Amino acid sequence: MKRFVLVAVIITILLIAAVIALNFFGIISLRSYAEDILFGLPFLEDYLKTGEDYNLLQEEHESLQAEYNELEERYSSLESDYEELQGEYDNLQTEFAELDEMYSELYDTEMSQQERLDKLVDIYSSMDSMQAANIFENMNRELAVAILGQMEDRDAAQLLENLPSDLAAELSAELR
Repeated sequence: MKRFVLVAVIITILLIAAVIALNFFGIISLRSYAEDILFGLPFLEDYLKTGEDYNLLQEEHESLQAEYNELEERYSSLESDYEELQGEYDNLQTEFAELDEMYSELYDTEMSQQERLDKLVDIYSSMDSMQAANIFENMNRELAVAILGQMEDRDAAQLLENLPSDLAAELSAELR
């Protein structure tokens, strides 16, 4: 009996070795045979994937990975563009604040000059036209024209009447 078991074991080992050798050389395919058996079982069919399914999933995974890598690159590019634009925006904000401050200073300076001009207009308008004419003869032309331009027409006319005619003509020409 021992001999029978020993012969059965040796024959089994030889058969297994022969099947493995035939599979190795591609004469038979143990994989496809096992797949046919496993996929023939109805309760395992939904859970097992074939080599084709696996290949399709692998291709889909590679495609999605490539798309993901492209999106990562685009995101990095957009992020660097955003940082660059943010820097430019900050610079423009700084420049805008500086320009706004300069505008405020210029506006204040201009307002104070306008206020002073208005005050001079009030002073010369309330003066005797003869006295004002004597001062206007020696005054800077731009200032004289600015004051005359701001004065009431009647006051400016009286002042021009008391100025020498050539000076009155020149100031009148500059008033146009």
